[in-house]
Formats: sequence, structure tokens, C-alpha cells
Amino acid sequence: MIDFHTHTNCSDGRLTPAQLIEAAELAGVKYLAITDHDNDQAFKTIAREKGLCGARDLNVHGLILVSGVELSCRWQNTDVHVVALNYHSGSQTMESLLGMQAQNRARRNLEIRDKLMAAGVNLAFDELDSPDLCCRLGRVYFAEKMVEAGIVKNSERAFKRYLGKSGRAHVKSSWIAMEDAIEAARAAGGSVILAHPLKYRMSRGKLRKLAQQFAEMGGDALEVTSGRQVNTETERAVNLAEECGLQASIGSDFHAPGRPWSALGVAGYLPKRCRPVWQAWDNLDPQARA
Repeated sequence: MIDFHTHTNCSDGRLTPAQLIEAAELAGVKYLAITDHDNDQAFKTIAREKGLCGARDLNVHGLILVSGVELSCRWQNTDVHVVALNYHSGSQTMESLLGMQAQNRARRNLEIRDKLMAAGVNLAFDELDSPDLCCRLGRVYFAEKMVEAGIVKNSERAFKRYLGKSGRAHVKSSWIAMEDAIEAARAAGGSVILAHPLKYRMSRGKLRKLAQQFAEMGGDALEVTSGRQVNTETERAVNLAEECGLQASIGSDFHAPGRPWSALGVAGYLPKRCRPVWQAWDNLDPQARA
């Protein structure tokens, strides 16, 4: 079983990298990628412990961990995400890109904090005082803090009232262009996947245009299954990949236990019609490419 889209507490996930790997093993996952938002610290930490800095994959108790990151991008004034997989984790190109993303994320977080304070949300947000944490957190962090303090009932309300586009503390993102993300990942020897395409609030026509331009820019694959999907959604995504000449990937988008729609391995297996993005990777066990 393959799960190439998961998150740890190095971004907005709940589990540590070690806990995530253990949970993946228990779920029967054999090939895993930790794809935290705009950083690959989890993979690098494990690689350093094994003395394999710069590696593309690691064997962790029999589970194959592939390098990965989910990059926040802009396309036609819309936020989209691409997942880079199986790249050389020591690549200077990726290091520069992730450093830029860290700065963008930290700057945005501090601006959100200031706007929330101006709006009367008087919370400490102590984690932002740590440069290492500030550059990895996102809007979900603020939403959860407000829920914990009883300022809003739930995260949806936090986004609607404060953090979303019409919210009082909204700060426009300044992510890299999608083309730059694709170029950096390819330069690092990796594959690039358009993440959870059906979760963007786009018309069918705009989504097709996004997928087409993603392919024209050098993108490799579409994440045809993201978490638990009904068959019609998977069929739609597979058709879109075929129309645009893209390969396919799969992932749960796991963030935390107790969420059955995004449990580790819940995405299952790729439909037989698909061309797996990992099929051409020369560093993966041939059985995984079959």
C-alpha cells in the first residue's frame, strides 16, 4: 500500500514523524511520503540520524520513506498545492525554494497575528515567538487557538469571521508561482504532483485549464485519489489526468488520528488505468513499480 501525502507536527499535523511512521506501519502502508507544508524537516531529520543526508528515500523498519513536501503556490491569483516527491533532499535548488517559503510563511503569520489583535483577539500566540515554529505554522494554527480559547465555536467559524478572504484578519498569500515550484522540484531530480485537484473550488473548465497548464509547465502527475473518495470522484480525476497526459499519484492527506476520511492508507490503490508516477523511479523496489 502506498500513501504519498501525509503531514506531521513539522507543519499542521498532530503526530511526530516517528509516530506517523509507526501508525503507517500499523495501517499496512509500505511506501510513505511525509509531505509537510513548505518544509521537509521530518525527512531530513530521519536521514541525518541514518547518516544519509541528501537521500531520496530511506528504509525505516522495512517501510520505504520517500522524500516529499507540499508546496503552496499561486496560479492565476489562486492558491494551489503541488507535492514534490522522490527528490534529492540536499538539493540547493530546493533548499533555496523552501527558505523563501519559510520567510513568506513567517511574514504572513506575524501579519495575521497583528490583524487579529487589532480585531480584539487578545491571545498570546506564543509559538510565533520561535522563528523555527513561526516559519512552519499556518492559518489552521490560529483557528485552533481561537477554538481552544472559546472565541469561535469551530475552525470553520474562525475562517469565516477572521482568516478567510472576507475575514477581519485575512492576509493575502505571497507564495511562489506554480511554475517555479515545478522547476525547482524537477531540478532536484523529483516528480511533481498536483495535489487534491477536486478540493479546489473551481469550475470544471478552470480545473481542466489548471491541469493542462500544470502539465505544460513540466508537472508529472495528478493526485487522483486524496483521502476517501466516492468512485465518481476518482473516475473524474482519472479522466482529467488522461486528458492532460499526466501520470497518477495517491495519498490520504493525513493530518491527525480520528479522521476516517483521511486515515493513513485510506486512499487504497490506484485504478488499473492509471500510470503511476513512481513507475519510472529507479530507486524504488521493482515490485512497487509493477
